[in-house]
Amino acid sequence: MNQRAEIVSVTRVILIATERKKARERRKYMDLEPGSYTDEQIAELDAVYAAEKPRGAEPRYFEDVRVGEELPKMAKGPLTLTEIICFHAGGYGLAPYNISASRIGYKNRQKLAKFYIKNAAGIPDVAQRVHWETEWAQSIGNPMPYDYGVMRECWLTHFLTDWIGDDGWLLRQHDEMRKFNYIGDAHVITGEVTAKRVVDGRCEVDIDFRATNQRDQVTAPAQATVLLPSREHGPVPLPEPPAELKQRAVRLMGRHRELKRSRER
Repeated sequence: MNQRAEIVSVTRVILIATERKKARERRKYMDLEPGSYTDEQIAELDAVYAAEKPRGAEPRYFEDVRVGEELPKMAKGPLTLTEIICFHAGGYGLAPYNISASRIGYKNRQKLAKFYIKNAAGIPDVAQRVHWETEWAQSIGNPMPYDYGVMRECWLTHFLTDWIGDDGWLLRQHDEMRKFNYIGDAHVITGEVTAKRVVDGRCEVDIDFRATNQRDQVTAPAQATVLLPSREHGPVPLPEPPAELKQRAVRLMGRHRELKRSRER
């Protein structure tokens, strides 16, 4: 929600956790070959990048979309440590209890001791270093570091927003992280229009899409409904969140403001 207690998005997450000791014992992914590329394969991926173009300010009208239409491909990766760093620098995981160092890191260790696990040198470090430290990733049954699921979710959303343009609206998106995306893996995102309809003046378009790696594995299947402007029905009307969520947002904002005032006093 924004500073006016207006809900701007609603997220529902189903998280399936696995026990690390069991994962290590099963060694399900340990024989996986890391991503490796010839100049020609990098050139093929670069060709997808070169063809990418956000719709931007040019409206994509509902009337111009047809069922079965394929969306332009989008490339992501090959995944590197640099890309993980860029993702953090972009704002993910920078809360003090996630990524921190020196004095702040020390203070966080006092609050969340179990989140810090010693490395081979005996130094307490964050558990989420599975995303950049090979030794720690292998200790829990993976051959190499891997991405954050939400990182691929952002990729999938980017695929949609490039296509719908500035005047479109992402009404809902459902995605599933079905396989790991390891350092060195490259993905191409593809999709197609599966249905379109007008509901209460809203011009809705359904899209099936997915992220596929260099092994031809679909690691993240997804479905979405987007709203597009219409020549007949006009601009996109923004959806209204459920009344009970709006009330909850107002209550939460009230508590936040009260907490802020008490700190200022």
